[in-house]
Amino acid sequence: MQYLNKEARVEMTRREVIIGSAALAPFALQPVVARTDSKRGEAKAAIATPALLLNKSAFERNVAKMAVHAKNAGIALRPHFKVHKCVEVAQRQIELGAIGISAATVAECELLIRHGLPNVLLTSQPAGTNKISRVVSLAQRQAGFQLVVDSPEIVTDLRDAARAAGAKINLLVDVDAGMHRQGVESVKDAVSLGKLIASSPSLSLAGIMAYSGDAAHTAGWSQRQARSQADLALGLAAKDAFHSAGLPVKIMSGGSTGTFNIDHNTLTELQVGSYVFMDTAYEVIGSRDNPEKFNDFEPALTILTTAISATRPGRVSVDAGAKAQIRETDRVVGRPDLRVGVTGAEYGSLSWTSGVGIALGEQVELVPTKLDMTTSAYDRIHVISDDGEVSEIWKIMGRTGPNQR
Repeated sequence: MQYLNKEARVEMTRREVIIGSAALAPFALQPVVARTDSKRGEAKAAIATPALLLNKSAFERNVAKMAVHAKNAGIALRPHFKVHKCVEVAQRQIELGAIGISAATVAECELLIRHGLPNVLLTSQPAGTNKISRVVSLAQRQAGFQLVVDSPEIVTDLRDAARAAGAKINLLVDVDAGMHRQGVESVKDAVSLGKLIASSPSLSLAGIMAYSGDAAHTAGWSQRQARSQADLALGLAAKDAFHSAGLPVKIMSGGSTGTFNIDHNTLTELQVGSYVFMDTAYEVIGSRDNPEKFNDFEPALTILTTAISATRPGRVSVDAGAKAQIRETDRVVGRPDLRVGVTGAEYGSLSWTSGVGIALGEQVELVPTKLDMTTSAYDRIHVISDDGEVSEIWKIMGRTGPNQR
């Protein structure tokens, strides 16, 4: 072959590849044809596990109950997207009266605005060229888009970028409410930042955000009320200082599911999130009327898993493990006697000390412990109707953003 010219060598190589490929064709891997997606009208038993299930009736009751509460309490709802990351859920919240949607990432805001959800609030401060340019673009696409800031440097970057683009950006001053992760830490800094925003024609001062996430899971309603009031004290002082300085406070945003019936006396809107699905972390904090259990909203989201090994007495392995976000504090629906364990990336366990156990191939549903983490591990929600069949399938936004949808 070394004596052939270049064109002849290329042609011979091409023929060898073709002949070799044909010879190997019978041994080529064939595509997997097993179906892992579900269809409407399908029974739960046919769903590939692990999977997320949503009890449609319980979900609808939760959304409606919060909407009625907000209306009666005279407070607006801007529910948080981080819990479900699902456009269909956000649309239902808007249909029942929410004024907008809160979101923690720029990518989530892009997805929401692209799907026509109104008055989106970015609850984390954007920093860096990438995020600054993207929030300017969002402000151009939606007049009601807002975001929070706690840094004069970021305010200046936003001002310059908005001015260059001919845009106007609505800003809230973020005041620390006890979580110590973001937000200004003094009334003086809050007022200074408010004045800087108000002095720019390309920026608009909308108000203050003071989100107290730690108060949300404080056990005991009266203790939770006291914690929320303490955490929001700086935000309220900043609000008074804004008024004294002639700065507008059209919005006082914050709150959570755990303080939904506490913060309406302090805030103008609630960033409630978990109420749509609920988890076991909330069940143990107690409600206003029941110190033993937070029962204001129903568990609606579960993880469906299947027993895949039953070789040990009093225990089965299931196909939902650490990657499926199961935890030892999850609860098995209808089986309080079962204990959940995590035994590997793709393995979990259910154990019992007496009574009837779980059979090989049997499916069970787990109420998750932490909704935010659970939904991020899946790409869809199977909506289950009262007859136990799949009525709809809703997509969950992935970590890389709206391009996945």
